[in-house]
Amino acid sequence: MKNFPIIVAASTLVVIILGVLLLSKNGSSSGGHLPSPAEYEFYWGESCIHCKNVEDFLSSWDKKDKLSLPRFEVQNNRDNANKLIQRGRDCKLSQDSIGSVPLLVTPEGKCLLGDTPIIEYFKLLNL
Repeated sequence: MKNFPIIVAASTLVVIILGVLLLSKNGSSSGGHLPSPAEYEFYWGESCIHCKNVEDFLSSWDKKDKLSLPRFEVQNNRDNANKLIQRGRDCKLSQDSIGSVPLLVTPEGKCLLGDTPIIEYFKLLNL
């Protein structure tokens, strides 16, 4: 009976350590990499002027019908915003740039941030 407090304290410590290890393992798997996209992914925001520049280019681009370009609006859609943040991490964007739009992710995993790089990429795309 003299050792009972020591046994309880040691057991509690083991449970806490295992809980922390289990939670940190679960947290890292949910924050892991997204698989490379099978097609292009375009992240944009409703009030983003640079996103509008890309949209204006795409609407007048002669190859627009040859390209599947899923668009993910991030300002009003939390799931899309979370996916954008994860894509930004996967792209190894700076901490200041993670969550910025417009962002284009190619099927090869290339990441383009900003209207000018995205528009120039599309202009050079051979379809």
